[in-house]
Amino acid sequence: GLNLLGVHESGVVEDLLVALKLLIVLLFVLLGVWYGYAHGQLEFGVEQSLRSPDAPVLAAAVAFVSFEGWQLLFYDQESIENPVETIRKAVYVSIPVSALAYVFVAFVTLSVVEERAVAESPDLALALAAQQFSGKIGYVLIGIAAVASTASAINATLFSTALFAKGMSTDDLLPDRLAPTRETGVPTKTLLVIGGLTILLTVYGSLTAITEFASLSFIVVFGAMNALAYTQRDDLVSAIPLVGLVGTVVFLPIFLWHLYVEEFSVFCLVLAIAVTLVFLEGVYFERDELATGVRSIEKRF
Repeated sequence: GLNLLGVHESGVVEDLLVALKLLIVLLFVLLGVWYGYAHGQLEFGVEQSLRSPDAPVLAAAVAFVSFEGWQLLFYDQESIENPVETIRKAVYVSIPVSALAYVFVAFVTLSVVEERAVAESPDLALALAAQQFSGKIGYVLIGIAAVASTASAINATLFSTALFAKGMSTDDLLPDRLAPTRETGVPTKTLLVIGGLTILLTVYGSLTAITEFASLSFIVVFGAMNALAYTQRDDLVSAIPLVGLVGTVVFLPIFLWHLYVEEFSVFCLVLAIAVTLVFLEGVYFERDELATGVRSIEKRF
């Protein structure tokens, strides 16, 4: 509904949701560090890291989806003033800020909540931590932050994906019926289709499977983009994508092995989703060749 109202309205609400979320997270970190220090509970996790040196690498691979989203900015360049400079600054500022937020939130949560409780209720770990040092109010505030975070992510993803689909339709990579190019701004039909699919996945899908598939797909996509950027570089600075390419080569097999060993049912579901999407894409893009093949068979009979 926000996206259908218009770009400006959607953008204002997005800013408010993100600001609310960051404010609550900042409050959580400050109060959590104060509480943990006062009660001698701050744990830096060095011993755990030494016992499991592969854990940080595995965590980075599994949680890759947590750091996706910046590519959405590149789909919205038409609605951004001075897009090249603005997007560059936005990416360079937001990635380290987000990374620090994740680090501090994890630091506080694992310091004040027992490891067993985190393992039993990972989705409630932040709320349980907030409840330790701010009671019911903290528990409710973390819930509000979670809703704001989810809402802002869905709102931004719908907006950017619809615009991206419109661009694909312009390049004849999607049917115009799905993403009409004649509409100004975000195409209504595309928003409704993507929104409907999102609702279906939310109600009937597995949250774990969705996030793990998202991590898998973005690792592959970002690895491919880094490989392209590295092979097409024209100066030494552009060698930076080599870091991303190496990271992909390291993380992808570790991530797949983790799913296979620890979450085999999710591994099968993720594999099924990937195969289905590749099949549908292949059928669509090769439809002319398929039609020619079908006609040649019909002529024989």
